[in-house]
Amino acid sequence: ERKAITDALRVPVEKKLKQSVVFNIDHLKVQNGWAFMFGAPRKPGGGRLDYSQTAYAEAEAAGMFDDNISALLHKVRGRWTVVKYVIGATDVVYLDWDKQYRAPSGIFPQ
Repeated sequence: ERKAITDALRVPVEKKLKQSVVFNIDHLKVQNGWAFMFGAPRKPGGGRLDYSQTAYAEAEAAGMFDDNISALLHKVRGRWTVVKYVIGATDVVYLDWDKQYRAPSGIFPQ
């Protein structure tokens, strides 16, 4: 499941960042066909990504960017699909995702 979840998330994240990505996962919980992941996107070798050529370059330069990712996925017809993801949030962006997307609250960090 972990591989299927990260592979599903990797597709839109690599497209957005225009570089190969792996995830350093700090939190991953799955329940009733829903998954929430929090961690950091990394280069395949484990190093920090270069955000200078991405949509996040200005935010990072201004100190308004944290090197993290929050992601909510839902399993539909046996495949994980990305419902929502946020890169670089400096605040807790997922506080209302359980209500907003009707996901089980138990998958989110307490």
